[in-house]
Amino acid sequence: MTATAHIVVGLGYGDEGKGIFTDYLSSRLRRPVVIRYNGGHQCGHSVNLRDGRSHVFSSFGSGTFRGVPTYISAFCTIDPADMLHEHASLRSLGANPVLLADPRALVVTPFDKLYHRLQGGQSDSHNPGEGFAACLDRVERGCVLHAADLFVEKDLSALLLHIRQYYETELIQAGYPDALSDLNQISIPGFLDEVRKATAFFQLVPEGKLFSGSGFSDFIFEGARGILLDNEFGIFPNAAKMSTTSKNAVIMIKRNLPDCQANLYYLTRAYQTRRGTGWMSTRNHPVKLTAERTTDRQVATGILDLDMVRYAMQCDTDSDFPAKKNLVVTCLDQLAGFVHFRDGRVIRSQDIGSYIYKIAVCNSIYLNASPYSDTFRYYSWES
Repeated sequence: MTATAHIVVGLGYGDEGKGIFTDYLSSRLRRPVVIRYNGGHQCGHSVNLRDGRSHVFSSFGSGTFRGVPTYISAFCTIDPADMLHEHASLRSLGANPVLLADPRALVVTPFDKLYHRLQGGQSDSHNPGEGFAACLDRVERGCVLHAADLFVEKDLSALLLHIRQYYETELIQAGYPDALSDLNQISIPGFLDEVRKATAFFQLVPEGKLFSGSGFSDFIFEGARGILLDNEFGIFPNAAKMSTTSKNAVIMIKRNLPDCQANLYYLTRAYQTRRGTGWMSTRNHPVKLTAERTTDRQVATGILDLDMVRYAMQCDTDSDFPAKKNLVVTCLDQLAGFVHFRDGRVIRSQDIGSYIYKIAVCNSIYLNASPYSDTFRYYSWES
């Protein structure tokens, strides 16, 4: 039986519906596993079920309500404290969350969180102060803590002391000497207790074993953020400190599933959104929404810019990777009118049919007009 790979990629600044589409794929594939291939616990992917349950996923993949295991790849971070909190929350909702992790996944510590908070977090982050960027900076300087280290408590204590010493130097050099007392008040035994509880419900699985010896046949790669926040192609200075294209997923597929049937799903809302104050091309063309499902005032909206959609897809090209490309458009129920932006012009459509035809940059398209994954509809213009 041929393995399948399904890469879920956001075309914008995040909030495109990656969680709900991952839930959709998880409900329809045979033996799936959800693979987080970028980012970490700071992502916020919302899934709503018809029975009233809802959850914003961070450490766990968005297929968890469907009983689909999550795999944290070596390209991601993990946070034992967040894992504990989310595991308990999912259990209270009747889910049975299963978490696997690459031994090389990076670990966020309380020291990283403190340093991130002192720097004010990231203006476009879903959860400022969660330590993702600080952790990556620390790793770049050679001070590394891997998921495998969490299972060796004696060595872990020494590594944590080393990380605290690293931040003592960083705080002084960055002009935060008054925060040294806060740093020293962070309890290493307390963190070790969180680690013991977290390692009781997740296990380490090397990447090669996941693809060849774990019994999965359908691999859903759930991305974080969107291509317009990519560390190489995003709009600076408000880009993310990570790759948000399909690059990491493609690397994993090429070395583990060279003969698989691959699909790329490029997600966008039917309009643009952006958290924070970063640049957005149609910020001066606000869209009127009929049923906006968030009350977050930090989220700006604008009509969909087809030029930016095409730009994001061009940034994701890999000539050596054959995959079927699909456009996924979410939140159609929130549009009061069908308008988009192209070539510097505002273009209006009389109905949803003509609107979709004008923005269809792929021959295959998925449409959704509700907060639920069971309302996705597939259309194809392929011969």
